[in-house]
Amino acid sequence: MSLRHKAPPSDSEVLVEAQHVSKKFCRRLRRALWYGVKDLTSELLGSSNSHNQLRKDEFWALKDVSFQLRRGESLGLIGFNGAGKSTLLKMLNGLIKPDEGLIRIRGGVGALIELGAGFNPILTGRENIYVNAAVLGISKRQVGQVIDNMIDFAEIHDFVDAPVQTYSSGMRVRLGFAIATQLRPSVLLIDEVLAVGDTAFQRRCINHLHKILPDIALIFVSHQMRLVEQICDQAIYLKSGRIGTIGAASKVTGSYLEDANKKAASYARMKHGSSREGSGEIRFTDVRLFGSESGYNRLSHRGENLIVEAEFDCIEPMANIRFRVGIEDLTSGVLITAANCHVPRVSSGGTLHCEFPNLTLRPRPYSILLATTDLKVVVDLWNHAAELTVLGGQDDSVQYSVTDREIVYLPHNLVVDIDGTQYKHYYPATEATMNSLDR
Repeated sequence: MSLRHKAPPSDSEVLVEAQHVSKKFCRRLRRALWYGVKDLTSELLGSSNSHNQLRKDEFWALKDVSFQLRRGESLGLIGFNGAGKSTLLKMLNGLIKPDEGLIRIRGGVGALIELGAGFNPILTGRENIYVNAAVLGISKRQVGQVIDNMIDFAEIHDFVDAPVQTYSSGMRVRLGFAIATQLRPSVLLIDEVLAVGDTAFQRRCINHLHKILPDIALIFVSHQMRLVEQICDQAIYLKSGRIGTIGAASKVTGSYLEDANKKAASYARMKHGSSREGSGEIRFTDVRLFGSESGYNRLSHRGENLIVEAEFDCIEPMANIRFRVGIEDLTSGVLITAANCHVPRVSSGGTLHCEFPNLTLRPRPYSILLATTDLKVVVDLWNHAAELTVLGGQDDSVQYSVTDREIVYLPHNLVVDIDGTQYKHYYPATEATMNSLDR
């Protein structure tokens, strides 16, 4: 995919081209209507009207977006709510026009932008098929050759002659997808509607998209990063209407997930805060996290090793101390797992090194808990000592999960070093442990 670069005029394989596209909206309805009248009048009179300046209460919903999409290529559009994804899709579909820039589309456009969009609710499913085909310039005879395939794909045999207003949301999505794909437009736009379908339907849609992709250009909008990676080769991550990250789908979705986890962690910090308690004779002074492949403070994929390193001071010697490292799910507030190591006597400061191999966690934010206790009291308890971000991954075969009543002890290797003397606790994976974690 060639993104951001203008294609040569002879390149007929470029089906979608956006050059420095921008779109602004007004926050207040009455002022927006007044601006619309002024702009329309200016266009009718042929007078110049600068679109690049924001007027009172206006904002850029999309700013300076450029990309190209060739036949056989698929592009994912991702971003948080309000980033401009649907605005860009509506401009590509011709529903609204840009205030700045240029959009070129070669061939017909099939769109699944909103649930039920393009359907007349009082017409039957069969009648809506012919109406949508007519909009795309497809003859009744051509529709007759594929209408049975549409009905089969949508699984609405018993309802195809019933009004669409009687359809469930899933039935409307199936029919819309069948129409958009079976009619084989040159450019196909899909906006999140696949999330309404069940898992079996999503799988059929993905398989069908891969089948028709060599003949079309596909733009897919979704908040489900797994679907984006399965369907799209490339992706654009929109941030507040501008291109934030652009490139291979796996790279761009990773950037999005990292930002999403940071937002969730920030909310969790505001909700839970970082707390410190204990009698204080032994106190942790520093903590560092490492992913074996990703570097500091994050795991790029599930199944990577997590290493937790910490330093501690000893203010007063103590006997029979238990060192603990815990992992808490910041989204649910549940302590997922803990590693423990018993030290007979602590008379000076030292270091702690804990490794969790092949840590299979859901993509979301986590926090690390550090604690020392003796037989009776908490010596040092550091909640939210550090944050861990887990990004997406390809292996979904096992996902660790717990209830709020039970901690699952995951495989780990915990070493406490005090003046060169090492105290170790190794907890291997067992079949019983893995079974308890398999969802």
